[in-house]
Amino acid sequence: MMRTQPLDGPADGTALSIPTPRRRNGRFNGSLMRVAAAVLIAATALVAGCKRDGGGQLPQASGEAIVVKREAVKGFALVAAYPDQKRGDELAIALEFSQPLVGTQDFDQLLAVTDKNGAAVEGGWVLDEGGKILRFPHVEASKDYTVTIKPGLTAAAGDRIGQALTKQVYTGPLEPVVGFASQGSVLPARDSRGLPVLKNLVDRMLRQRADVLAFHSAPTAQGGTGAVLVLLARRRR
Repeated sequence: MMRTQPLDGPADGTALSIPTPRRRNGRFNGSLMRVAAAVLIAATALVAGCKRDGGGQLPQASGEAIVVKREAVKGFALVAAYPDQKRGDELAIALEFSQPLVGTQDFDQLLAVTDKNGAAVEGGWVLDEGGKILRFPHVEASKDYTVTIKPGLTAAAGDRIGQALTKQVYTGPLEPVVGFASQGSVLPARDSRGLPVLKNLVDRMLRQRADVLAFHSAPTAQGGTGAVLVLLARRRR
């Protein structure tokens, strides 16, 4: 027979017991001693692992939004390509660069937009006042587009895009609408963004006219996105 002796256990007060071998002719049984030592080691590790970290308190909920920081871009590079519905009443593809661009370059030759079938999308690029964001307006909602940036696009500091870049942009759905504005725009439920009505009709009409060589949203000083500049072919006499 074997006696048992209590061993200090976990914090819940549960006692652990290990067998204590009796002496036989003044000697301990070797196998029982090894079993007892193994149980003692396991019990010590269990007690140590169950101890509460006095300083390990959970942080208090602050309610602040998690802000994702963009990685810093070195030199001249494309920072992001995304659908933009925040400017006026038009849906556009926006390209944001790390440095201002040279405003006099022919962006329509240096950048191309194609649909999911590879067909070229007609339109023109507009550089914002800060010089870092190019917008391609009048794209359709919930469509996949591919934007290709050709080598040679130049920053104001003289740096250039050395290799062709390709980015995929999904425009996503437009926000719900609730009514019409006096300028021909549909107002969404929350703010002044929405699907343009008259502008899309004008766009389609101009594309169907043979005498229209080109058209583009007007600069801010000439009406901005609410006006269109049209280049017409000369009439034959």
